[in-house]
Amino acid sequence: MDEYIKRTGEVAMEQAKKNNTYIVYEKDDKLVKEYHNGNIIPLNEDEKG
Repeated sequence: MDEYIKRTGEVAMEQAKKNNTYIVYEKDDKLVKEYHNGNIIPLNEDEKG
């Protein structure tokens, strides 16, 4: 199951790169955006929803 979850994240990042966008996930109890170039920035409260 862990391998499946890991692969799902890899596919998401591949799609983000293909579509020049980002993925969103939780890190240290906060939502962040990670871009295909490796930049990680916090997801602002005003961007939710």
